[in-house]
Amino acid sequence: MTPTLRLRLARGCALAVCLLGLLLLLPDRIPAAAPQAAPAASKAQPAADETVETVTAPDDTAKTISINFDGVDLRAFIKYISQVTGKNFVIDDAVKGNVTVISPKPLSPAEVYKVFESVLEVNGYTALPTENFVKIVPAKTSRARSMPVIDGRETVSNPADAVVTQVLPLQNIRAGELRKTLAPLVSPDGMLADFADTNALIVTDYRPNIQRIIGIVNQLDLASAKATLHLFHLKHASAAKISQKLEKLLSQSAAKDGGGQAKISVVPEERTNAVIVLAEPQYVAQVKSLLGQLDVPNPMEQGNLHVYKLQHADAENLSKVLNELFTKGSTATGDATKAQAPTVSGGFNFVADKTTNSLLVTAAPEDFAFVDQVVKKLDAPRKQVYVEALIMEVSTDKSVSFGVNLNVANKQSGLGDGKYGGLLFASSNPAGYESLYNSSGAFVPPAGGSLGGLAFPVKIGEVIYSNLQAMISASKSDNSFNIIATPQLMTLDNEEATITVAENRPYLTSQDVGQSTTDRPYQRFDYKDVGTTLKVTPQINEGDSIKLKVKQETSRIDETVTKETGALQPTTRKRVTETTIMCKNGETIVLSGLIGKSRAEGNSKVPGLGDVPVVGWLFKNKSVADERTNLYVFITPRITSPGVDSDRLLHAKKMEIERQIEFNEEELSKPIRKAPVFFAAGAGS
Repeated sequence: MTPTLRLRLARGCALAVCLLGLLLLLPDRIPAAAPQAAPAASKAQPAADETVETVTAPDDTAKTISINFDGVDLRAFIKYISQVTGKNFVIDDAVKGNVTVISPKPLSPAEVYKVFESVLEVNGYTALPTENFVKIVPAKTSRARSMPVIDGRETVSNPADAVVTQVLPLQNIRAGELRKTLAPLVSPDGMLADFADTNALIVTDYRPNIQRIIGIVNQLDLASAKATLHLFHLKHASAAKISQKLEKLLSQSAAKDGGGQAKISVVPEERTNAVIVLAEPQYVAQVKSLLGQLDVPNPMEQGNLHVYKLQHADAENLSKVLNELFTKGSTATGDATKAQAPTVSGGFNFVADKTTNSLLVTAAPEDFAFVDQVVKKLDAPRKQVYVEALIMEVSTDKSVSFGVNLNVANKQSGLGDGKYGGLLFASSNPAGYESLYNSSGAFVPPAGGSLGGLAFPVKIGEVIYSNLQAMISASKSDNSFNIIATPQLMTLDNEEATITVAENRPYLTSQDVGQSTTDRPYQRFDYKDVGTTLKVTPQINEGDSIKLKVKQETSRIDETVTKETGALQPTTRKRVTETTIMCKNGETIVLSGLIGKSRAEGNSKVPGLGDVPVVGWLFKNKSVADERTNLYVFITPRITSPGVDSDRLLHAKKMEIERQIEFNEEELSKPIRKAPVFFAAGAGS
């Protein structure tokens, strides 16, 4: 005999003894159970760790049953219920325990089965009905097993203590929020989840507890009143300011009333100074009442006078612009003018207080909101332009080499073999690049002033210069280059800036000599500035391009001897370049022109032999030397923003000064060696 067979025989004997004891306790009116019949073949076979209890259905004559048990084994109780109800049970091996049931009144078989489900629930078990069996399993594992699924929120009276899964669709409240509220109400062995896509709750629990949860859901998931839109025009208050206060007040009021987060939205419509309110009907009356109390004249603004302390704009200039806009614009005639005039009633006055840079405005309350927007937009910080310049003279030989290399820096010009591009001369060669070459293909530099764009590096002779700093250093080591000045200045957008480095030199205008030789002559002098002046006016356009008005003037004194008196008479040599250019942020522009030309003739001969006619030419030499001097002006504008960019520029210049003091005090006026990161060519500020 196998151990499994012995175990089953032992279990059978124990069950038989328990059943005999139960039958002895039953009243005489309870009929004896019918003989057991072999169970029919079932489609659903029990698992190996489950015990099957099957009985024949009870006789229909059995109407009521009285059950009273005290400490009876749970498995014996399940077998008794199987005999009473005629149901087949599959019992999990984990099911064990004792049962005590007291029922003074007789119960029907259906009522007995409900008592049975309650007994299982008390002991932590549940009954899962299938097609041919009822499975008795621990409640904590029932969620992973097949069980009835109920859809909807309908409740039933006197539900059985069975574990089921029920789907609860929601209409007006979000499932995620409700799940947090109901989670503490689910039994320890139950489960509560939300499905956001269909806005539904999924509950697995004993049916009585699910019925309780459904009742709570029905009370919470109520349809609220539909919110509606309302428009309120304001006469005195600002729509932007009052909308913030209004929404905050209504939300706090709803929270105090226990209504949770109220569905209220307040949006300002600043163009017409109105407030758009989206709210439920019960809050609309509150909104109207609050607006009536808040939309009142401000005692501080009696007389329609407003004072603006300007931060960036000039009060005098701004007052002129606004008076021109509102006073003349409101009285102008003509269809075109009326279409452009602001939609205001008039009666404006703008006065500037120069000492405090303040703007005094008088305007009607209904027009002040529009004026306020205009003033705030005009009083905005402006960008700045930092301009670096290099003014230098190049003598005869270097001038030709320098000018040629500026033009032939790029071989990818498409001008043909041996012809190069890189700088476009605009004023002196209207025929274009082809006019810069003669019939033999040799480069012929133009005469007169010229203007163009320069992209570093630049090649002069066999040396390549990467920036203005390298060119300055090379120029100082060569006597053919003369650096006149390297001015640098910062100015606001659309503001003229001037830098002058000059000497106030005296000029002798007249001289009176007395009749006596002992009288001292009386002289009259006039004083003039002699030096370098740079004047620029930048205008920042779309895409960080810069329109730059430039005026550069260089003056120098040449002393000459007058024939009449033999005294030194100073002569001023003046060179002026004035133009308007367009360039990109960080791009270097070069202005150049032929400013001086002189000729020196020399004769040399062998004494005596050089004077012999005809043959004397073999013993003498005649030379003619032409000297020209070109003036070059390099300008590099860079856009900067107040704050960070200015701080970086200051730091870069300090570092440059410290390095130059340490190595070479003669180079203090040089431009920065390397532009800061924000000065990248073509980049925005």
